[in-house]
Amino acid sequence: MIFYRKLRLGLYALLGYVYKILVDLHLIAIPKLNKRKATNVIVSLTSYGRRVKTIVVYYTIVSLLRQKLQPDRIVLWLAEDEWTDDSIPPRLYKLKEKGVEICYCKDIKSYKKLVPTLKKYPTSTIVTVDDDMIYSRDTLDVLLKEHEIHPHEILCLDGRMPLIENGLPKAYRDWEELDKETEGMLVFPVGVGGTLYPVGALANKVLSEDVFMSICPMADDVWFWYCGIEKGTNKRFITKKGVNWTFDSLYQYFHKGSALTHSNSEMNQNDYQIKGLLRYYGYNTINDIMK
Repeated sequence: MIFYRKLRLGLYALLGYVYKILVDLHLIAIPKLNKRKATNVIVSLTSYGRRVKTIVVYYTIVSLLRQKLQPDRIVLWLAEDEWTDDSIPPRLYKLKEKGVEICYCKDIKSYKKLVPTLKKYPTSTIVTVDDDMIYSRDTLDVLLKEHEIHPHEILCLDGRMPLIENGLPKAYRDWEELDKETEGMLVFPVGVGGTLYPVGALANKVLSEDVFMSICPMADDVWFWYCGIEKGTNKRFITKKGVNWTFDSLYQYFHKGSALTHSNSEMNQNDYQIKGLLRYYGYNTINDIMK
């Protein structure tokens, strides 16, 4: 099983490299953000350091521009003390001509992918994505069609279900990886696949920077998951036919300390920060959040 999983990931990385080369050779067209729009839907993401400098995030945004159904906006948030319009790579800056918004804010780590957009566009449906993926062209279409059916639910294309023992989540590495449609407040959206947040889906405290940077500084997925539970918002894992690629996965494999997913799962940071969150709010069990 592990062998086939690694083989599949290797294949996706290879396909990601092919995609990158085709974009570089201008054999893949990059449309402007003005066709087939989904009104009042924003795709929001962030990036940092190497992924900006080596324009990994550029190819992610290209894949977002090439969606079958485009969003109303694509917003990329970068740390204001790290980047400016004058210092970002020219190819990334040029995406502004395609309608991409490149904004700068305080560096609140991976929280930049959602929190600043919630503040700036509080009445919009927001889809968050990661900065190192090449998303299949049906990604937004699938999420929004499901959103029409379940307009008040948080939807995700990558997710896990916590395993609960004595009222508390077991180790994150033991959680069930979902592969068929599953719904429930405890469904844990994994940001890499793409997550849709309807207006008002999260508790107001989601914007409490002092709190989340204190108790969950390296686990935005944990914080957003908790804020959804507290608000009483149902979550739903759904599937799509298209496959995401990522040429950056080989770099992450050989430089494991560089990937947030590695520190959060392999180094048990999700577990530490879930426990810290429960302790901070005085919850004895996970069910206490839902009372």
